[in-house]
Amino acid sequence: MSQNISTNNHAEATDSTTSTDHTTTEHTATDHATTDYATTDHITTDHDANELTTTDHATTDHTATDHVSENNRSPIKDTTQVTAIQITTEDTAQAADIRNTTEGTSQAAAVRSTTESPSQAAANMNTTESTPQATPVQASPDQMNNHSSDTSIVQPIVRYRNVTKAFGDHVVLKELNLDIMPGEKIALIGPSGSGKTTIARLLMTLERPTSGTIEVNGEMLWHMKHKGKLVAANEKHLHRMRGSIGMVFQHFNLFPHMTILQNVMEGLVQVRKMPKAQAEERALELLSQVGLQDHTKHYPAQLSGGQKQRVAIARALVMQPQILLFDEVTSALDPELVGEVLDVIKGIAAKKDTAMMLITHEMDFARDIADRVLFTDGGVIVEEGPPEQIFGNPQSPRLQSFLTRFLSDRQYQLAEEHVATGVES
Repeated sequence: MSQNISTNNHAEATDSTTSTDHTTTEHTATDHATTDYATTDHITTDHDANELTTTDHATTDHTATDHVSENNRSPIKDTTQVTAIQITTEDTAQAADIRNTTEGTSQAAAVRSTTESPSQAAANMNTTESTPQATPVQASPDQMNNHSSDTSIVQPIVRYRNVTKAFGDHVVLKELNLDIMPGEKIALIGPSGSGKTTIARLLMTLERPTSGTIEVNGEMLWHMKHKGKLVAANEKHLHRMRGSIGMVFQHFNLFPHMTILQNVMEGLVQVRKMPKAQAEERALELLSQVGLQDHTKHYPAQLSGGQKQRVAIARALVMQPQILLFDEVTSALDPELVGEVLDVIKGIAAKKDTAMMLITHEMDFARDIADRVLFTDGGVIVEEGPPEQIFGNPQSPRLQSFLTRFLSDRQYQLAEEHVATGVES
């Protein structure tokens, strides 16, 4: 490519150069970039007062259409003035070389920006060639994010994307988008029928979403690739994906014909194919953690509701899931037994790096244990945030209404505590 700078005496510099870009001597890629935001690392731009040279290799995803815009009409001192800069672009859309040719003294005329004075624009250089310098290219925010270190970004362990679940004409979950980070404890609160349990059952593969996708550890849960296409997951795929997920149900679901120890170790033997001696050792460790080390030979019928729920928790934990789901685990318990189960869960949350999803009507429990609380109603997440915000400063009228009873009970409880300690409320 060539650029001709012709000079005439006593003439002003004309604006014969047009540009599709907005800045002087700025190179902009006008063609489509790839979805991976391929950088223009094959484009190097060299310039100084004498020379602006762009190498002739653009990336395969970018066709560089380079134009130079000169908008200033500056009279140039001396007998040599710039009258026109003509840029010709080859068919291959390779970058243009801008060369300056001067008459008379055979010295290069400096091409300056509009912010420079006319005397600076006409300054003669000592050499006909200049030392090339790289032109900085400012990446877009998307490009900068794309090229940041992958190791520094923590990816969600669970992702719901536009997930909808309907039973016939009744839609119980509408376009759910939710990320759960590794080790994060989230609590789902809301009225009955608001979609809380459905969110957990979809993740545990007990219900299939009507539309949308769910990912666990970056892998599709309800879909899989087959011959380059995304198809519905088969049972083998679902069985493998369940290995990362554990769930504790409302009604225990223990095997009545097995002892407590056998209930806890059964998954290790049948699913993980672990030797019985090793499975028993791990099962005893978990039963000890939930305070049932003295009941290992008992059957479920010999235990209280709280003890049964603690067995169910141990059975889920022994599989070492990356995310653990608790579906209203205290709803079937007598009030005096709720505390012992909640204390076990709190202890697990404090010690484990396992992510947790807790569906509960125990507001105090949600406030104490959760990193994030989500309020659902009508199949959508109405409001979410840290516990102190959700319970201390709810924003939506629906959440304020839902929490009215809880807040009243809480104020009454605080008043009782003040009276008991001799402090006026």
